[in-house]
Parts: sequence; C-alpha cells; structure tokens
Amino acid sequence: MDGLREYMSKEFNAFLKYKGIIHQCTTPYTPQQNDMAGRKNRSVMEISRCMLNGKKLPHKFSVKAFMCTNYVFDKGPTKAFIALLHIRRAMAQISSEKAG
Repeated sequence: MDGLREYMSKEFNAFLKYKGIIHQCTTPYTPQQNDMAGRKNRSVMEISRCMLNGKKLPHKFSVKAFMCTNYVFDKGPTKAFIALLHIRRAMAQISSEKAG
C-alpha cells in the first residue's frame, strides 16, 4: 500500500480487519520499496510472456496470462507467512512439552 495515506480510512481498515487482511503500508518517498514492486511487476510480465511463447499463443491472451501469473504469485507463500508457520509450530511444540 502507498504510505501517503490514501487508504487509511476507518471504514477501509474495518473492512480489512473483517476480511482478515493485514494492512501494510510503505514509507512515503522510498525508492527502495518502489524497486521491490517494480521487480515483482517485471517478474510477472516475464513469466506471462514465457507462458504465451511456450504455448505459441497470440498476443491477445496476454491479459489472461498476466492475470493467471499474478494469481499464482498472490497465492504463493511469502516470507512473512512462512515465518508465521514456524512460530506456530514452535508454540505448539512448547505447549505439547508443557502438557506432556
């Protein structure tokens, strides 16, 4: 999200909380974070083009290929998600050791 407070209303935050979405903002005017988004977009575009070229599909399917690639990227695990899994496993192990 953009750190310029475009998406900071109480209603929007309540909606995100209701849906279980963690709201993370970037720091305004930080080119480093813009580079991360740019790299992801470049990766999505390159993979989309590879999908089209690999199946020899015409350019008119590029939007569908982009949407498919972006869907797969969004559903894949992130570093934060993997860290959360490790924390949950450790907490479960600690609680089972206390009980047993």
